[in-house]
Amino acid sequence: MFMRSITNKLSMIGLCLTSTVFSCSDPSEYSRVNTQAENKGYYLSDSLWRAADISVCWEDITSISDNDRFRIQQAIVDSWEAYSPLKFTGWEQCSETARGLRIAVKDAGPHVKKLGRCLDGMQEGIVLNTEFFEWNPRCRETQEQRELCVKAVAVHEFGHAIGIAHEQNRLDTPDTCRDAPQGTNGDVMVGDWDPHSVMNYCNDVFANDGILSPGDIATVQAAYDFLIDPNTVLSVTPPPQPEHTPDVQTCEMGRYVGECTMRECRGASFPGRCEDSAQKCCVMLR
Repeated sequence: MFMRSITNKLSMIGLCLTSTVFSCSDPSEYSRVNTQAENKGYYLSDSLWRAADISVCWEDITSISDNDRFRIQQAIVDSWEAYSPLKFTGWEQCSETARGLRIAVKDAGPHVKKLGRCLDGMQEGIVLNTEFFEWNPRCRETQEQRELCVKAVAVHEFGHAIGIAHEQNRLDTPDTCRDAPQGTNGDVMVGDWDPHSVMNYCNDVFANDGILSPGDIATVQAAYDFLIDPNTVLSVTPPPQPEHTPDVQTCEMGRYVGECTMRECRGASFPGRCEDSAQKCCVMLR
């Protein structure tokens, strides 16, 4: 399991959409976070792909090892493909005119340029990272950690690639989630706000280790219900979930822990839940 110390705000910066306004006809990359948006949601209905088969290719297949290519492909097969009618095909070198999802691999912040089908045929529409020298070098602390980062990043970005927005953008996001809305908002919310979504910056496990939560599964099946063959029964049983830090947080006396800044812990100690913990002194060191 990834600890939150690896995946704080600094680590999560690259896992983003660079857009705030939905328009398939707009070729420019999105600008910045729209913190004033009122229409927050989960998936963006107009960005959903209209057919189940989605072609995937690599802009430069030599920029990524065979093992990492297989790791990313398998992560998508085991997540979004396993729990939806979508099928991701190809996974070869892009031609100049290739349609579908075109992936570039760079040592930079992972991102997508648009949501969902607006990426169709867009060069470097998805940027993934497998090296982590420049961006999030903590992912290189062990080989196991690097491989888990590769998987988690890919599942998160492919969530955007099928039209799913960040969970913390939802209108019902609680005050305890301190990460600002990021990127394009959705227009459909499914179920309650999901603290364990792979799309949630406020998840205490980095992109939920690339493992879909029950809420993620419900969302992708609701979004693509129109493509589900009535004779096919999709699994709704979630895979084993990573271990999450309990909601009850503790403070260490007299100093900050985790991400807290510009405040002091009140009182002698906080043996249990801190008063207004998210707003005062405590994000437990994880």
